[in-house]
Amino acid sequence: MKTKKKIIICQFGKLALYFPLYLAIRKDFFKKYGLGDIIFKNTYNDSLTFKILMQQKADFGLSDPIFSISEEYDKKGEIIGTLVKKAPFILVGKKKININSLSELVNYRIVTYSQFTTNYTIAKYFISEKNNLIEFKYNEIIDILKKDKVDLALILPEQLNNELIKIFDFQKLFSRFLFTGFTISPFQKDNDLVSLFKLSINDSLKFIHGNKKEALEIFQKEFPNLIRSEEVFNNYINCWPNEFLVTKDEFTNALKVWKSVYQELFKKKNPSFLIPKIEQAILSLLCSKKYSRDYPCKLDKIINIIKDSLKNNRQIPFIGFWGASDKVKLTEPDFKLIERLSNLNDGIKKYSSGLDITFILSDEHAIMNGFNRNNVRQYLGQINRKLSEINIKSVWLSDLWRKWGITPEVIMKKAKNVKLNRVDKKSLLVQSKKYYQHQDKLFGAKVYYAMRSHESSYLKREYSNHIFFSYSSSEIKSILPKAPILFFNTLSRDINETPWFLK
Repeated sequence: MKTKKKIIICQFGKLALYFPLYLAIRKDFFKKYGLGDIIFKNTYNDSLTFKILMQQKADFGLSDPIFSISEEYDKKGEIIGTLVKKAPFILVGKKKININSLSELVNYRIVTYSQFTTNYTIAKYFISEKNNLIEFKYNEIIDILKKDKVDLALILPEQLNNELIKIFDFQKLFSRFLFTGFTISPFQKDNDLVSLFKLSINDSLKFIHGNKKEALEIFQKEFPNLIRSEEVFNNYINCWPNEFLVTKDEFTNALKVWKSVYQELFKKKNPSFLIPKIEQAILSLLCSKKYSRDYPCKLDKIINIIKDSLKNNRQIPFIGFWGASDKVKLTEPDFKLIERLSNLNDGIKKYSSGLDITFILSDEHAIMNGFNRNNVRQYLGQINRKLSEINIKSVWLSDLWRKWGITPEVIMKKAKNVKLNRVDKKSLLVQSKKYYQHQDKLFGAKVYYAMRSHESSYLKREYSNHIFFSYSSSEIKSILPKAPILFFNTLSRDINETPWFLK
């Protein structure tokens, strides 16, 4: 899949409730998965949002799910995931009203959003079957209440000002409710685009719940004029799901309300949901913060390899390097990394046959860095045996070099002619100062560049159907194979030092 230049999203308008979408842009989660710029179309009308989707003038619609089965069209949209899992509305008035149950509100004039919005639907379902609901546009409701044309208003917390008093919080009515979701048209055939979009939103939701303090700071920057922004954020964070999908409880609760209020409509149609694909679940785990340290390379090819493995009921082929130094015995960090890979494989096995992992034991890299040959071979020999115990394959880099006709002399000759660009020089020199055992650290950086860049084309051919994984950062991707690559952390989310350099 080629990177899409732009993605068009239809939304009602820019609401604080939709913050996970805007966070995904600010944190470059869309770019992480190779997606292009996000273009918004504000419709201020959910029915128009769906109409634009059906006309194929947008890729995704962010709206109340009821509009995905609009009466205007024979075909219905597909809801690909929930962005808001609760009804976040609050009932407000200009003066305090004490109520014991919602049935007591029958005699009050209540202003809501227009028919078919979840706001109107919930009010109709819980408060009244009578004609005491008055419909107005979102941005007119507060003024209608202030002018005493109604008694109460059902609004979002972000609409609340200091002059209004909270009467009732609708969040407590359902633990889960399909309130707002992303919808695609039935004509959307780009399954990869949909999968990558879902991963981007999923990352955003996980970031919010895992980094509340930073998320709040970004929220306040995104909505600088919002009154009581921290209070609104704390209200909404309970409404944003931890994962981007549609749960059975959300759907069941919403459908019960919709069918009760719109009986005629639901005699004809039911909502349609996009079932999450297995490859998306696998990719989500591989790219999760628990394992991933940087953006993947050639994500479309990673998806294709996963799809092909699933189709043929095979393990997903992975290839990576295990390095060495003067370390001669296995220590706790080695065992931890192996355990971490086993845990990742166990997670993948929930969806597939698991991973077919191969490590290239990079003896030649360590020796060219000036480490003792005997120490290198002793340490990697132990790693080789340990990996075989848990069915992880390994191959010696020295064997591959012989197969490809690469010698130390060839590398040294290339290193003398290497001209490092500014980015490569900076990152490789840092590594060389730490690990190159000879005096000329700049030349050490050139040696490493010569080795990895010379190998890269051979590696790409040798393992053309594999997903490469690297414990380095993407800063040195210029010397890595032009192949699908995942960048993993090593011992934890915060530790990226490789175990072969840890005693």
